[in-house]
Amino acid sequence: MKKALITGASRGLGRALADGLAAAGYSLVIDARDAGAHNAAAAAIRAGAPGAEVIAVPGDVTDPAHRSALRAAAGQLDLLVN
Repeated sequence: MKKALITGASRGLGRALADGLAAAGYSLVIDARDAGAHNAAAAAIRAGAPGAEVIAVPGDVTDPAHRSALRAAAGQLDLLVN
């Protein structure tokens, strides 16, 4: 299974890419700054692509600790959308 990390996945282009990649069979690690919107987006992505692996890591990519958490969750990637 291919794996993608998508930052800003709670709305707009990031969300559209997350929906499309989940439907195409990608395992996803997603992030966004607004935890509420982020968790709602993760639930909607999972609902739209049953069986898709979606790891939600809310936070701000300008925070070094958050970037470390993303790296730990992502492991080996096939695609990065930042």
